[in-house]
Amino acid sequence: MPDADSYKKALEKAKEDLKLLDEMAEMAEKRRAKLRQVIAVLESLTGSDRPPNGTVTDAIMDILKSKDGYSSAAEVFEGVTVRGYAVTPNTIATLLSRLAKNGQIERGPEGYKWAAFSVEIT
Repeated sequence: MPDADSYKKALEKAKEDLKLLDEMAEMAEKRRAKLRQVIAVLESLTGSDRPPNGTVTDAIMDILKSKDGYSSAAEVFEGVTVRGYAVTPNTIATLLSRLAKNGQIERGPEGYKWAAFSVEIT
């Protein structure tokens, strides 16, 4: 029968594995967001008549996920309009505030950034 040390070792290994998987998932999500951003820009440059894919909030999240640092509201607005959404800067500011209030993004002195998902393990 396993002893307490065996269980502790298994627990630590499981925590390490989960942390690694969380890091890999975050990297994959950032890569997907960057690719969606590239596709949106290329579609606008090629004159694609395809309507925007997803909601304005989805576009905002993709823009923030694709960046490593903070983005200003103006940068987010530019990214959203490049994707084909007809919105005002005030709409973007309102959505950014709501996303920050809900904890989906972080607001800092330089603007906004994606609040990367993580699992707290104690």
